[in-house]
Amino acid sequence: MAISGIYVWYKLHDEKINFKNIKIYISVILITIICVLNYYFINSYIKIFLLIFLFISLNYYLFPKDKHLNIIIPIINEFIVIFSEFMIGIIAFGVLKMDLNVVSSEYFGTLFINILISSISILLINFPVFKKITNFMLKITNNLSIRVLFVSLGLIMIIINFFAAVPYYKIKTEYILIFNVITIAIYSFIVINMLEQKNKYIKMHNKYNMTNTTLKELEQNVTRLKIANHENKNQLLTIRNMIKKGEDNKKLIKHIEKIVDTKIKDDEQLMFQTSIITNSMISSIIYSKMLTMKENKIDTNLSVDRDIKDLHLSDMDEDLSVEVCKIIGVYLDNAIEEVTDLEQKLINIEVYAENKMFCISIANNYEGEIKFDQLNIPGYTTKENGHGYGLPLVTEIVNGNDKLSINTEIQDNIFKQILKIKM
Repeated sequence: MAISGIYVWYKLHDEKINFKNIKIYISVILITIICVLNYYFINSYIKIFLLIFLFISLNYYLFPKDKHLNIIIPIINEFIVIFSEFMIGIIAFGVLKMDLNVVSSEYFGTLFINILISSISILLINFPVFKKITNFMLKITNNLSIRVLFVSLGLIMIIINFFAAVPYYKIKTEYILIFNVITIAIYSFIVINMLEQKNKYIKMHNKYNMTNTTLKELEQNVTRLKIANHENKNQLLTIRNMIKKGEDNKKLIKHIEKIVDTKIKDDEQLMFQTSIITNSMISSIIYSKMLTMKENKIDTNLSVDRDIKDLHLSDMDEDLSVEVCKIIGVYLDNAIEEVTDLEQKLINIEVYAENKMFCISIANNYEGEIKFDQLNIPGYTTKENGHGYGLPLVTEIVNGNDKLSINTEIQDNIFKQILKIKM
């Protein structure tokens, strides 16, 4: 049972089992010992809850980064085990017409039954429906705190055990089965609906926070411009005083060239490149983010194709412009976050026209592994302390607007995302 459980966990985590990992063998031993103790000495009403708690702890031990999945997967695993037992019950009582008392006394808890349940669990987990259920549960719980998620799903398991244990000796087996299935279905529906509603609220809150972040960045840029203007004024006063004092022309020219080379040249080139993008919102968000990259000492390359002038970007609908800016903001924020801790920090931005579409490509180098199938799952991030909520919001925006499409490419250690806008 321990081996089949760990196999199920790895399948739902989309990880390959590394048999050289000592943690796997420690987990098998711990599960075996605690399951035996749990079976013989723990009160029936809390058996499943204690097992789930153990399995969650071991998931954190084996998969330290997948925080929400570490709570969801053990519960789905327990449902798979229950479903396996249910299938054996159907075969034993429905097909083979075996007596309940005989099964309970001669087979329940035996090695044969445990091997049978484990084998069925391993077969079931290879059906894609359980991976879809896992992704669905992750989607509706991604923004919830670990405490709320643990308590809510833990209550489901306690209720299941309670309704299975209380009437066991008083009601016929078929009535217990019907009663439990209906009760569990109703309670699970209520809990999942509550979690989904709370998740929607938190997602809206995240969108609001993203807007606030953009406003703060614009405010910082205004402050930066004020400081730059003040510095420029001081430099002009210095030059004026040098002229009044009759400073040597060569010395004066050298001072001016120093100012131009160190403070103006790079920013002027950046302003010139972004000014080719005639949509003021889009050019502003790119310029703003590139100033942030400059402050963080990130190597940045901006390439703007002059052919985009033919697209008449200034006529782009205002609502569409806002959505495009949100997507660009998410992509650039993710790129900045991804390269921040790297030795070589590289972000490449390309703006071009393709088949009457306005295209923006954002590429960055990265380290580690990127799971394509989890990119748009809320909460997924390659960074240990990352938020991982930007890309699902991008997907939501794109799905709601037929003028937008996105492509994702990975080549060597370069991660590229391309936004295309129909004009």
